[in-house]
Amino acid sequence: MGTFGFLLPHKGTLELVEAVDQLRRTHPDVLLLALCARYPNIESREYEARIRSEVTARGMDANVLLLTDYLSDEAARVLLRGRT
Repeated sequence: MGTFGFLLPHKGTLELVEAVDQLRRTHPDVLLLALCARYPNIESREYEARIRSEVTARGMDANVLLLTDYLSDEAARVLLRGRT
């Protein structure tokens, strides 16, 4: 599963983490690839900390890859496709 965009609460990244946690029960190898660039404000930094904390608390480090560096559209497409 993948998502792309700025890391802000209204984008639903935390809800995706929760959904992946539910999916792990029947699909233990599920992976959320979240290419969510940190927006230059405190809200985005706090949201990132909340997401990372939730991932760790749920033991989902192997199921969630959160990349917060800004990526070009092309780089994001390549990563989300899973191939070049």
